[in-house]
Amino acid sequence: MARQETMTGTRWGLPRWFRIFAIVFATVTLVVLGLALVGGRSQRDLLAPGLNVLTASCILLMARMGTSADADGLRVTNIATRTIPWHDVADLAASKNGRPTATVHATLRDGRQIPLAHVTLSELRHLEGLRPGPSGTADTSPLPD
Repeated sequence: MARQETMTGTRWGLPRWFRIFAIVFATVTLVVLGLALVGGRSQRDLLAPGLNVLTASCILLMARMGTSADADGLRVTNIATRTIPWHDVADLAASKNGRPTATVHATLRDGRQIPLAHVTLSELRHLEGLRPGPSGTADTSPLPD
């Protein structure tokens, strides 16, 4: 996953070329499906373009996922975009939860945990550094299995 420094903060997500590819792929797929529908094809002939639309939707969803951080807070994008001000974030940590790799998450003051898409354990200290004012220390200790 790529970390991109911007003028206002940092963004974690897939590279820009992949996001552009996903948009082009989805557009071409929808055009092909539209042409197949206009051409009066049978249901069997619409199966491949229909599966391509499903595949394009999944690729677009993956390309959209990411986390941005600046002095104001976090912006987490999965299916929807959620903005979390820093004053609502109690802790930034990582946990394995039975997975082979660690998941970095923000723990909110009300106890909810929000997974931070595309932020790796090695990036956790950088993310902590983006918090304004006195911030807690990042938990980068080895995780239990």
